[in-house]
Amino acid sequence: MDQDTRGHTSDGGTSWQDVTPAQASGTILGGYVFNGLQLLIASADPNSTAPATISRTTDGGYTWQNSAFPAQHLLPDPRRMSFINDHEGWAEVPFQGATGNDLVAIFHTTDEGQSWQPISQTPLGPALPVPRTFPFAHHKSGLTFVNNSTGWATVFTDGILQLYATHDGGATWQGKTLSLPVPDVGSSMLPPTFFNSNSGILPIDLQASTGSGKMFLLSHDNGATWQATTPVSAYGGPATFTDMAHIWVADPQGTTLYSSNDGAQHWKKINPTIPTSITSFTQLNFISPTTGWAIGQTGDGANPQTILLKTTNGGQTWASA
Repeated sequence: MDQDTRGHTSDGGTSWQDVTPAQASGTILGGYVFNGLQLLIASADPNSTAPATISRTTDGGYTWQNSAFPAQHLLPDPRRMSFINDHEGWAEVPFQGATGNDLVAIFHTTDEGQSWQPISQTPLGPALPVPRTFPFAHHKSGLTFVNNSTGWATVFTDGILQLYATHDGGATWQGKTLSLPVPDVGSSMLPPTFFNSNSGILPIDLQASTGSGKMFLLSHDNGATWQATTPVSAYGGPATFTDMAHIWVADPQGTTLYSSNDGAQHWKKINPTIPTSITSFTQLNFISPTTGWAIGQTGDGANPQTILLKTTNGGQTWASA
């Protein structure tokens, strides 16, 4: 492991600061936020076959510790990770596709993301010393765990969403088809997030025939039934939530943000003041109604740059350092 120190600026919470680690290897794949000071990002050089870099900070970006992901050619995306505390988590890592089906492996860490061990995978793919119990068919969109044994993963195809559950820490998985309260679902961008044994949120995208936007379905019976909410015009945009009430989503075509403080019943449009170099948000992670992190993209060319940003005023204003 090595350590890198970056400068960090603070202006009392009125702006965002660029705290991207200098040792991040090329494009940032995504980030996972634990709290206001501790987060993990993964990065990779698209022109190299070197393993992806996992970078972790415990002081809000002043210093970073870096380690290599154990599997070469596999690109872990923290948007498809789930941690139950600040040291134990899981990652759904794709390794290739096959005629509309995603081939993935499930990895597990108990040391804050410094090292990862495969624990299960789809029936087809590289020979890993783990059970081949994760579903093969259709598109995978992430997983979420509530404790060290129980978790969920979403599998989506042709408007049908299946929810797979594990009760042995990700070694084996069983699936069921969900009955959703809306027709013409475009895709499920994230798995459901459960805040306790009953209450959870499921983000979905709606196709044009249903309004072409993003909707957040709410469940209060451990996923057995789901209730529709007010859609927002941000089809395919990144989303985040801190509880059942506070939700944010970004417009995928720009930097407009939408926020709700009543469980997606009503939405507020935010047009933040931003540097002209930022063209879109590729990920959002809020940990409170005011504090959040984002990955911003600069440029729309073949090799766009990614920047890690932070806000402490709900995303109203931000600036690069």
